[in-house]
Amino acid sequence: MREPDPRWIALLTAFCTRRPSNEEVRAVLSEAFDPDLVLQSGDQLLGDLYFSLLHAATGEEDLTPREAAYFLACLQGRREHTWVDKWRFCYGRPYPEDSRLDCTAEEHSLVKRQGADLKAGPGDPQQGEAQPPNR
Repeated sequence: MREPDPRWIALLTAFCTRRPSNEEVRAVLSEAFDPDLVLQSGDQLLGDLYFSLLHAATGEEDLTPREAAYFLACLQGRREHTWVDKWRFCYGRPYPEDSRLDCTAEEHSLVKRQGADLKAGPGDPQQGEAQPPNR
């Protein structure tokens, strides 16, 4: 992964102490992320971060302070992003072996629908059912 954008760090730091407005999150998504590159990169951390912020911006899910701290630790090289580590760190339980957290066609469709606000472009949908974390 490339060097983290300072705007990612600032936004995640804000999530650790307060809930940034949806407008703040949308601004970072539109200015500091290229959705096509995220989708094509295959970078698990970058994809997870992007979609976590996208879901937070749309109000579909919230990004908890614990998740924000996890992303910061990964971006700063203090942790290696894996689904197993994320579940232990963020949710305090083992990663469910039957979960598939890859991006679904529905999530790609969400990126398309948010395109006007987030400057998101279409990607090639991957098949599979996403299992969002129980919160």
